[in-house]
Amino acid sequence: MRQSGAFALLLLTTIGPASGVPRALAAQGGGGGAACAVSRGAVAPDGVSGARIRSVDVVTQPPRVGPRAVERALRALHARSTRPAVVRRELLFAAGDTVDTLRVAESMRRLRALGFLDEAYVEARRCGADPGAVELRVVTRDAWSVTPVVRLRGSSSALGVNDRNAFGSGVAVRATAQDDGGRLGIATGARVPVLPSADAAADVGVVQYANGFTRYAGVGPRTPWPDTRWIVDGRVAESRQAPRSDPGTLFRRGSASLLLGRRVPDPAGASTYLMAGGEADRADLSLRGADVSAVGPRQVHRDYAGVALGAVRAAAQFDT
Repeated sequence: MRQSGAFALLLLTTIGPASGVPRALAAQGGGGGAACAVSRGAVAPDGVSGARIRSVDVVTQPPRVGPRAVERALRALHARSTRPAVVRRELLFAAGDTVDTLRVAESMRRLRALGFLDEAYVEARRCGADPGAVELRVVTRDAWSVTPVVRLRGSSSALGVNDRNAFGSGVAVRATAQDDGGRLGIATGARVPVLPSADAAADVGVVQYANGFTRYAGVGPRTPWPDTRWIVDGRVAESRQAPRSDPGTLFRRGSASLLLGRRVPDPAGASTYLMAGGEADRADLSLRGADVSAVGPRQVHRDYAGVALGAVRAAAQFDT
């Protein structure tokens, strides 16, 4: 009889959906013969609202692939699946909490908004021995995060590669070779989540040319639909250039900007922020070397400072 029961359980899990988990209920032999019910949902599992969360497990899966030969080649580009810690920092629930379906749904929305996950859902397992508690299991599947970069725009062009989820870390990295008005350079950069709970990410990068450089750093909303009380959007940049046709000339420029946003009530339920901030810019043109003959000043400065005021409204509709 034991052997027959094991075979029946194996058959049930084999003929289920592609994810390998039945959609509604699966009668399983738990400890002491107690039956367990398993439910799954892309937003929140059914019938578990208010239950105590006994544990939260995270399972990450690699992208879907085709034939095995293609799989070997593509897996080389996708070094590893997303780290479970990357998924956990987006969750608004933990072991010991009670199930709040709104917080579970918001957690799933945050996961899908990351841009490098193809699928995200949560499973709940409730056993008869303790019907007031559930075990939650968050399952994600990666999307292919490595994409080519091809840009042709006026006098600027670029060719390179971008990885939105480098080594499963949730960090986006990019590298391109580019031509900016005849200036050939190599650009590298990264986008790093710094405050997931505040929906903020840092963006840093540098473009190195033969006769100068441009480097920048900034912080801003991590997702297109921020849902926090405050948002911050700031950036600093510096560039230097010494034209090859006139090595005695040096052009330098620095800029900084900062915007702060405070969320205000919106009758329609959208995310509306009142924004205030400012920006400053300074450019210097200097003629170096004693043998340089020029008419007029040997150094020119241009300074600018301004104030920015406005509003931002972001709205989205989810069919749950």
